[in-house]
Parts: sequence; structure tokens; C-alpha cells
Amino acid sequence: MMIRRCLVRFRSLSTVPLPIPKIQQNPGTNLFQCNQKIVELGKLGRVEEARILFDEMPQRDSFSWNSMISIYIRGGDIKEAKFLFDSARGYKNVRTWTTLLSGRSGMTPDQAVLVVGLSAVTGLNNLDLLSCLRCLVLKTGHEGQVVVGTAILNAYTRCGSLDDANGNGTEGLKFFVEFHRTGMIPSQSSFTSSLCASAHNAAVEIGRQLHSLAIKTRCQSNLYVGNGLISMYAKCNKLDDVSRVFNSMRVKDTASWNTLISGLSENCMLDDAQNAFDKMETRDAVSWSAIISAYVQAGKGKTALQMFLDMLSNGVKPAELTFPSLLSACGTLVTTSLEICADFIHLMKFVAKITQRKSIIWEGNQFGTSKMVLVLLGINSYISHLWL
Repeated sequence: MMIRRCLVRFRSLSTVPLPIPKIQQNPGTNLFQCNQKIVELGKLGRVEEARILFDEMPQRDSFSWNSMISIYIRGGDIKEAKFLFDSARGYKNVRTWTTLLSGRSGMTPDQAVLVVGLSAVTGLNNLDLLSCLRCLVLKTGHEGQVVVGTAILNAYTRCGSLDDANGNGTEGLKFFVEFHRTGMIPSQSSFTSSLCASAHNAAVEIGRQLHSLAIKTRCQSNLYVGNGLISMYAKCNKLDDVSRVFNSMRVKDTASWNTLISGLSENCMLDDAQNAFDKMETRDAVSWSAIISAYVQAGKGKTALQMFLDMLSNGVKPAELTFPSLLSACGTLVTTSLEICADFIHLMKFVAKITQRKSIIWEGNQFGTSKMVLVLLGINSYISHLWL
């Protein structure tokens, strides 16, 4: 404080000081006068005088904090602006957030440019670049906008999902909390991304809070939010909550059933997963892959391979996520004591042909295809039939 006063006195030698309102007057009138004087001092570039007046004010409001933060922003003192921003507890509003690093003179990116930039950084999975871009969002005053805020949240979540070891999904959850505290109503996409981050971090308590908030904001009925809740509870091993959310959903799509089956599969609930699979009216490659994975995790490789053949017979083309489970199923059956019905490499060639994926042939090499065998009665004739 003493250093700041000395600087003010030194600089006042070359400037004409503005009269500073007396602090002892009517608090209401004095607050208005002080706020206006801070703005005037800021326009003249007399930052230290404005800060002294700000510090001596017995009463401040959001306008006081926003004005002082804005003065530091225009002067390029981002560190002091951030310090004041962090100190403005109870006074932050949407304007406070948009004021922080709201930008200097010159061209600034608009909302559309920022969303595209966030998407590009998400693809690079670079958390440092993401942090820099978020600062730019703050600097241009766009973080308070739902579209941009959701894009930031999605970016943090995807960076966390691509590299769980870094725990970047936690940053997304922190941002969601900050975003909600500003008074902004989270979008359905924000809820979905936050639930995904909770699932990756096994943060079930945060997930429950998100669930409660979704109910309060009437977002629970949204199909994507419901699917996100199922996935979150399943990855946190809360199967009772999984069933409760699924049964409460008025509208369910194929993705809802797939999420349920995958969650039951991950928790070794094979019978329940099969029952859910049987109740599905429409099944896609994800549905079949989920039930195949369930049998593989249960150690039933032969049944898993049979399910794969049933999948083909139903005219469903395997997806990328089908192959890891299929290879694992084959691996569980590799033993010289089993009956040889077809060489593994022939099946891989067949799969490569129907899926147009040549790389699958080489993926089998890690299992030693020269000795790889499949035990499934009738598979050789079945392949020959489909091959023709």
C-alpha cells in the first residue's frame, strides 16, 4: 500500500489529480461516486490512484470489482486482474467473467471462430494449447456463452478420455462447476460431457450432483443425458442406479440399450446383459459387440464366437470395436487338445473381405496364426457358404 501511494505521488507531479470523494459521506451516494471516479481514473490511465480509491472503499458492489478488473486488463496487468477476480467472492456475475481478460484493442475472434479452434485443439489432444485457447476465450469475453462454454467442456473431457492417466477430465468437471456458479444454465451437451468426465474419473459423488442438477433443470428427460447417466453409474459400479435411470427413461433408443448392455458387461452381469440383449427390437454392430464382449469377459469364448456368427447371419457388419473381443475369444480357445475346425487366418481373411479391412489379417499375427485354431462345429462350411 505504501509503495502504491508513493507511485501515485510521484506520477501526480506531471498530472492534475482528480478530487477523490470523501469516504465518510452517505454510503449509497458515496458508492456511486467512487465507482464513477474509478472509471474516470481508469480512462486517464491513473491505475494506482484508482486502486487506492478501490482499496479504501468501505462498500463495494459488482460494478466496483468489474471496473477495477477492466482497468488492469486495459493496462495489460493480467496477473493483478486475475488476483482481483479471485478475490471478488460474492460479487462475480456474468460481466465479471467476461471482463476478465476480455481483450485489448484490435481484431478479436468471434464465437464461431473460437468453437472451431476448440474443436481443432481437441483433435490434437494438447492440454497446453487448450489452456491457451481458454485464456483467449476469456480475453474475448466469450466464456459466458453457452455454446463456447460447452465447447470448452467437451474439449477438456475428450482430452481426459484420450489420456486418463493425466486426469484432464477433472479440469472439465472443475470448469462445469465454475460455469454453473456464474448463473448460466448448462446445456444438455454440457451435462453429457460432464457425466463422461465423471465416469472416466470414477467420481460417483460428482455424478450424483450432476444427476440432481439435471433433474432441477429438467434435462434428465433428454435422451443423451439419460444415456450419459447410465454410462456414468455403470462405470462407477452402481448397478442399482443404472437400472433406476434406465427404467425411468420414457424414451429409449438403440444407444440406450447398448449403454445398458455394455455397463452390465463391464460389471460381469452376463445373464442380465443377455436378457437386455434379447429384449432389443433393433440391434446394431455396437449391440452385438457388447454382448460378445460380455461372453468373452465371462470366459465363454466359444459362445462369443457363436454370437459373432449369429451377428453375420443377421446381416450386421462388424464394427471396429468388434475385433478386440473377437480376438480375445479366439485366444481363449488356442490349445492343442481342442478339435481343429478351421485355421484362424482363414477366418481373418473372411472378416477382412466382408469389412474391407485388410489390416485385420495382420492383427492376428500377435497370437501366432500358424498355430491358431478355432473350435466351433460347422464353422468351415459356414465360411465357405458365405464366401460364395
